[in-house]
Amino acid sequence: MKFDRIKIVAAVVVLASVAATGSAIAGNTYYGEVFIDTVALEASGTAYAARTSSNSEERIDCLVNGYSSGTAGVRCFAVNAAGVFKECSSFSAGIVAAAQAISDYSAISFSWNAQGTCTSLSVHTGSRFLP
Repeated sequence: MKFDRIKIVAAVVVLASVAATGSAIAGNTYYGEVFIDTVALEASGTAYAARTSSNSEERIDCLVNGYSSGTAGVRCFAVNAAGVFKECSSFSAGIVAAAQAISDYSAISFSWNAQGTCTSLSVHTGSRFLP
């Protein structure tokens, strides 16, 4: 009888431990509000955080355009919670390709030069970036 109680207590402890930590190990999410650095000339954030922010200002996205000449271009936009707006554009094939990878599950980071040309675009897509 004593042995059975020990088994039951051990099983309850194991189940309670799994239940308590289940949500902690179930997944990792990242909520990246739109951040704009006007000194470093870069912006970053997640589409989800911008879309669900408590303010009506935040935005981060890129628009890809194709032309009959066969070229493609991209314009990226960011607005932070304070209403600071930055944009850049590029006809670089690498930056256009990166923009085409953006989805609801993406974190976006882009930089620009003084002329407003996008100098980089990073797209990180994964389960931790909520749709």
